[in-house]
Amino acid sequence: MGVTLLGLALTFYVLKKKGQGVLVHNSEESHNNEDEKKDLESPFFDLDMILIATNNFSIANKIGEGGFGSIYK
Repeated sequence: MGVTLLGLALTFYVLKKKGQGVLVHNSEESHNNEDEKKDLESPFFDLDMILIATNNFSIANKIGEGGFGSIYK
């Protein structure tokens, strides 16, 4: 279940970033390390968001089985 959630989180993150286009950092603005660390943090999704994304873990969205459980698209 953990791998599934991690996979979903990464998928949502990539899709979100892909929709925003390429981010260009101005060297004057990026001198604050705290801001750079925040850009690298993994997003967290609550269970409601994951249920919506997987259509309540529908068997139609299941793409396989991993060592930690089912994998959904």
